[in-house]
Amino acid sequence: MTNLHIPSDGSLHNGIISSHDITRTILTDLIKKGGTTEQNSQFACLRRTCRKWKEMVDSLSHLMRPSYLEEAIRRGSTHSVRFLLTLIDPTPGSVGVINMLFSRDVSKRADILQILLEDGRLDPSDMYKNVISRVNWCTEAVELLLRDHRVDPSVKDNHAIRWASSGGYTQLVRLLLSHHQVDPAAGCNEAIRGASIRGHTDIVKLLLSSPRTDPSDANNLAIIRASTEGHIDIVGLLLKDDRVNPSAENNEAIRRASCRGHAEVVELLLKDSRVRSTLCAV
Repeated sequence: MTNLHIPSDGSLHNGIISSHDITRTILTDLIKKGGTTEQNSQFACLRRTCRKWKEMVDSLSHLMRPSYLEEAIRRGSTHSVRFLLTLIDPTPGSVGVINMLFSRDVSKRADILQILLEDGRLDPSDMYKNVISRVNWCTEAVELLLRDHRVDPSVKDNHAIRWASSGGYTQLVRLLLSHHQVDPAAGCNEAIRGASIRGHTDIVKLLLSSPRTDPSDANNLAIIRASTEGHIDIVGLLLKDDRVNPSAENNEAIRRASCRGHAEVVELLLKDSRVRSTLCAV
């Protein structure tokens, strides 16, 4: 027969070993057995047995660990997440909880994110940094986080919009531009330069729609690099902006396009009077 450890911490009823105490000790031992998944299953099973056991098991909240919450998030169980938050402080294991929340297989669980935000103990700024650094970021999750006043999407000199623009994440750029704290001109307008160089036409359109964006910054590097790479649609968009000078740096844009063999870009640039009037031998 298994030897049971009868508690001596004041949890006995009137100092007498009763059936309640023995049952509570058995339940404690059962919950402690196995790994996190087994413990979660045991915990849920014991709570469903009867009302008395449910009350006893719920009184064992000191046995609960953040890993229980991670498992509930992995399973996508909103009911379990809500319940466990009444027993567990998620902050000591916040890194694991946040990583699980935004892992590949649960990244679309915005309903669980909403529960955690309403709970208020986890830092939404940490969640924001985590979610936008992932290729499989979830639009709904970003929207929820950007609505939280504790999140500042302009941190690290507006790294998020610069990274998203260069990476081609159109919807993320759109969401970030809608936030009043985000400055698309940060880093000498690195966002539009990065999008221009990599051929992200829709993002260039979005950035040009913001009055804060200056496509001529860094001595018109956006049109120079777009011409170099042969992105004719982007060159066309940039030429429509009066601030952009296609003849900058002694017609560097048409020179590079010509060297790379981008005949259509050369033809487009030649239609601009500023290029024609200042053109040196190419």
